[in-house]
Amino acid sequence: MALQEFIQKSVNRYYGSMLDALEGLSREELAFQPKDDCMSIGFLVWHCARVHDFLIQTVMKGTGQLWVEEAWAERLNRGPANPMDTGFGFSAEQVKGFAVPPTSELLEYTETTKEKVLEHISQMDDEVLESVWVDGPAGGKLTLSSVYQQMLWELNQHIGQIAYLRGIQRGIEDPMNIGAVFEEAKSVT
Repeated sequence: MALQEFIQKSVNRYYGSMLDALEGLSREELAFQPKDDCMSIGFLVWHCARVHDFLIQTVMKGTGQLWVEEAWAERLNRGPANPMDTGFGFSAEQVKGFAVPPTSELLEYTETTKEKVLEHISQMDDEVLESVWVDGPAGGKLTLSSVYQQMLWELNQHIGQIAYLRGIQRGIEDPMNIGAVFEEAKSVT
């Protein structure tokens, strides 16, 4: 499997897992924080979408973020738009004060950023992914493949947190949920 295809499948799988973890949650469940300075499910979903918008639009393409250009900051009640409003490095007070945006808007922004990720990766091949260098958000230079590795790590980490927060609130719901990869393998045999 080519690197490009691996990234595309991973992005789709992770976003699918995120949507599965959000299925049926109320606004209160999305806003639940075990402690005031802990991230909520809504915060984590917003943060993933924001970071991906920032990485694709600003770091990789050098264009304006959807957050600003398409007025997503206002739509998600975070205006006026600040391109650096990603949740990265938020203080405990900022996490505590985060208001979960309307669910439908949050999911639409998440879907929009996912589509931009997939659109960008579809224009790459393995050679470009390994040979094109961009400015890293924290300084230095990174290859495009390194930026995508970070994105996948980010999704993996935060989807685990989302699933854990859901489990704290709802307990074990589906003990046979063993992950999309294993479900795919079961369907082939």
